[in-house]
Amino acid sequence: NNGPIAFVAASVRDDSKSGVIQELSVHPGNRRNGLGGRLLERALGQLQQRGVQFVSLVTDRDDVSGARTLYESVGFREKDVHIRYRRLLP
Repeated sequence: NNGPIAFVAASVRDDSKSGVIQELSVHPGNRRNGLGGRLLERALGQLQQRGVQFVSLVTDRDDVSGARTLYESVGFREKDVHIRYRRLLP
């Protein structure tokens, strides 16, 4: 694999007090070794340096990839559950 093995995308919202983790991705062969947690902690630190007071993110309800476990391990707590509907059109 010559591409990136992990990345995190975060941003500060217009109000400058809140931030969003838009995406955190770790290549499957590199998961469960702490890389995702380190990237997430680094992003949170950078957001904090910019004055952000709270950070949100969205993830799937199930925890097949371990994402929820990771997010909760660094202090994120479930706020609410959204239900999305999808319909295929003919």
